[in-house]
Amino acid sequence: MADFTQVVSSFEDVRTYVLETFCSRFDLDPRFFHVRSFPLNRRGRQTGTYFVVEGPRRIRFTAVWDREQQMVFFYGLNGQRIQTTELIYSSTLLARAA
Repeated sequence: MADFTQVVSSFEDVRTYVLETFCSRFDLDPRFFHVRSFPLNRRGRQTGTYFVVEGPRRIRFTAVWDREQQMVFFYGLNGQRIQTTELIYSSTLLARAA
């Protein structure tokens, strides 16, 4: 069960949501953090995305977007899961996917 739900319409929305979630949860300034993303593949197709949010002093948070479950799993500095968010896709994203 998800802790939160979030409406998204693009990959950039998910990326922005990941950064904003960590920044608001840990009272961080998003100007000093950047997000890198890496595709997660299973049997030759992309099934998710691995996000790494990095900042000063080697601060590093991670999140995994599971596209099959439509969930984002957030992990803290120690690798423990700290939040789960269900993504709800807007009609714009669904129309583009068709």
